[in-house]
Amino acid sequence: MIYVRGEYQHAPSAPAYSQTIRNAIAVMDINPVQPAIPIPAANQFRLLDTYVAASVGGWDLAFGKQSLWWGPGEGGPLLFSDNAEPIYAFRASRIEPSTLPWVFHWLGPMKWDLFVGKLSGNEFPPRPLLHGETISFKPSPNLELGFSRTAEFGGVGRPLTPAAFWNSYTAFNLSSAQYASNDNPGKRTGGAHFSYRIPHLRNWLTVYSGSLADDDASPLQNPPRAAYDPGFYMPRLPGLPKLDFRFEAVYTDLPIHESVGGHFVYYDGHYHDLYTNKNNIIGSWIGREGQGIQAWSTYWFSSRNSLQLGFRHAEVSKDFLPGGETANDGSARINWWVHDVSLSGSVQYERWLAPILATGPQTNWTASFQIGFWPRSWSK
Repeated sequence: MIYVRGEYQHAPSAPAYSQTIRNAIAVMDINPVQPAIPIPAANQFRLLDTYVAASVGGWDLAFGKQSLWWGPGEGGPLLFSDNAEPIYAFRASRIEPSTLPWVFHWLGPMKWDLFVGKLSGNEFPPRPLLHGETISFKPSPNLELGFSRTAEFGGVGRPLTPAAFWNSYTAFNLSSAQYASNDNPGKRTGGAHFSYRIPHLRNWLTVYSGSLADDDASPLQNPPRAAYDPGFYMPRLPGLPKLDFRFEAVYTDLPIHESVGGHFVYYDGHYHDLYTNKNNIIGSWIGREGQGIQAWSTYWFSSRNSLQLGFRHAEVSKDFLPGGETANDGSARINWWVHDVSLSGSVQYERWLAPILATGPQTNWTASFQIGFWPRSWSK
């Protein structure tokens, strides 16, 4: 199978950041002050999900750029989402669930998903690699549990050797200071998530949450030191069977002394561009030292045609970004099918305040339109 998806992007140019802003960024990221380079206009077509895949022995093997979504929420999982452009990677995912032997069968159907790839656009240091593994269990039709792990390793200053590659999978001591540069396992991050349909409200309410551990093998090892993104979903509202509602919260501004200055979640002492691909976070949209909420409500005209309204609020800590930041946005999105063609359109209004960037509130509008062609007749 060959899959290709691309998009055309347009954005106007912008002046270079001021000296004050560039100094602040250097302090936040513990990097050298960067030169004043204007932001050029963008008028480009780029390929997003573009890969070749084949089914081999019950596994789906794929190579290329492929989006991942490791979590139960809609706003963006903490460990891996499509917030950034897909990375180049080799991916293997289990097609059919399997069951563990002996007493472990009570864990229910089990699925695997794993990848190894490279990150683009990193400068501090350049050319790091990333691999990840996630496993999920379904002990009952109403409960799903999942555990994930990623490792960012290699890059300039840390040679890619067999020992480093092996240690990135097998070393569970998360301190990398004990390793030399030629066998360093890199920065490893653990994750866990669950989804549960509430008893007596199975058809009305599902609660879920993801979590991320920055310096523990799993969020379950030390829950107070983990980031979380809880939420709930109501597939129908009382008296309104075609209207659903979803609410989610997220925070990476942990109440611990290490989480100061943006130097904990999504940051590492060696990988200062940690968890980014082409300068965008590959995890949650909230980023470093932030907290936020999101809500959506969708009206379903049919199983494929829908209209969705959404709201989002975010805050960034003042001890990370001087003066902090707040942002609010509202959005509307419509999806409609006409035979084999899918049409999607969205519009979003945002109002934000970041004293380091502007003295007063700023506003902007964003719009998108997408056409998809699904030629069912070609399969005959």
